[in-house]
Parts: sequence; C-alpha cells; structure tokens
Amino acid sequence: MSNSKINKQLFKPNHQFLKDKIEYFLFIQNNNNTSGKYTTLPNSNLCLSVYNQNNVDWTRNENKCLITYGNESVVSRLYGQHKKKFEVSYSGQFDQICIIFSPGGLADFTGIPLFKISGNEEPLSEIFGSAGKHFFSRMFEIPSLTERVHLLELFFLNNYRMNKTGSLIKEILLSINAHSQKSPLTVTDICKKFYMEESTLYRNFKKTIGDSPKNIIKTIRFRKALYLLRKDITMTEIAHLVNYSDQSHFNRDVKSYTGLSPRVLRSNIKVLDNELYLLK
Repeated sequence: MSNSKINKQLFKPNHQFLKDKIEYFLFIQNNNNTSGKYTTLPNSNLCLSVYNQNNVDWTRNENKCLITYGNESVVSRLYGQHKKKFEVSYSGQFDQICIIFSPGGLADFTGIPLFKISGNEEPLSEIFGSAGKHFFSRMFEIPSLTERVHLLELFFLNNYRMNKTGSLIKEILLSINAHSQKSPLTVTDICKKFYMEESTLYRNFKKTIGDSPKNIIKTIRFRKALYLLRKDITMTEIAHLVNYSDQSHFNRDVKSYTGLSPRVLRSNIKVLDNELYLLK
C-alpha cells in the first residue's frame, strides 16, 4: 500500500486572532477507489477530524484507524496527544477536514472539559451541536480548499469563548517550549515558577489540554528531538540538546513513540510544510 495516491494540503490560519489557537487546517482526500496508508508521529496538539460519507474505525489501544467509504453522513473524531505513532489505513474514496489545534487551543471554543470530549464518538456534535454538523456538511460541497479555509476561520471566530484558564496554560506551554537548561524540566519546576499546586496544575491541564503536564513535557521534548533529527548533527548531540543524560534513555524514548531507533527514524521522516511529521 502507498500514501502517494492521496492528496494532503496544509493551510495556516490567515486571521491573526486564530494563529495561537489553531496551528493549521489539513485537507486529506482520496478521489479514487484505491487503498493505502500513512503514519503520523506523536505531538502535543489535538486534531478534530471530520469525514464526509466515510466509516471510521479507530482502534485506540493500538492507535490505528481504518477509513472506508460508505457512510451517508458526516462523522468526526478527536485525535491527538498520542503516545506512539498513529497508523491510518484507507480503502476507497474519502474527504477529510482536519483542524489541528495548538495545545489548549480547542478550549477556546468550548466550555466542556477536554478530558470529557476525547473519548466521545462524535466530538463535533458534542462541541458545536447540530449547527456544527450542518456547517461541515455544507463544507464538503465546496471544492475550493481556499474557500473552505475562509469559511472555517469565520466559523471558529464566531464560536470563540473567553477562556482565562487557557491563557495561563498557554503561558506555561511557552515556558516548557523555551526550556533550555541542562537538566530536564519537571512538573515541580513548573509549579514553583507559576506558584501552583501540582493537583491544580494537573486539573487545569486535563481540562484545557486533555492530558497531564508530565505527558505534555515528554511529548514536547520528543518533538524537539524530531526537529533536530533533520539537522546534520550526531545522535549524541541531539540527546544532549534535548536534556538526556545518556544516549540509551534517548533511544528508549524515541522507540516508545515511534517503534524505531533514532537512526532508522532519521532516514524515514517525511515532513509536510514543516509541520506534519510522517513516516515514509
């Protein structure tokens, strides 16, 4: 099976207000009766995926998804914060709209705690109600992707909610991303910096992001390593730059996320528009 038969196009938000909430819109289409697969690598963001006339079978414990043609309605899934690679297989035509939210970004559009949404089989209706499902049904009738992006931006601007907790979490995330000390960042470090109890930090992360602070720190560290694997530097240097005290620990973490050693992963990374990391 091959992933070369499907069309993937990525668009960054144009509206300045949305840029810290939505990382990008991704459109994935297969207009032929072909089969194939593609694999994405773990990240700390959330992806609201909406499908047109497709059946979606997501095996969560294996982190595998099968998309087939044949459903008469719009269906949705909320993916993200994977602890290992996400393998997608498809058979037949499909049309998929993905909204990739920045960590904490989805919380700006819903009052529902994210840990209550993540296991829902129809997150689109849970978050935006019947109006959301109706909107995306009309979206699939529009062939122009630039027009889809324009309408998506209007939709999210109209559905924005003020989220004070989300603003604090985003500040914490910026601090995590900016961490450059020789020792790994810990949850205790964050709590001290932001004068917060660990239980409060955990509760706010689960509500706003949908995952624990410890998992988010680990995933951000992995993503930094992924970026560095594209550079012409040694594995030892990469491990040092992302605060691993020894190479073996770095190797174990990379393998737990991808199933591959860092050296094999380096030769099998494919990146779409410097954003979406895929396995070849």
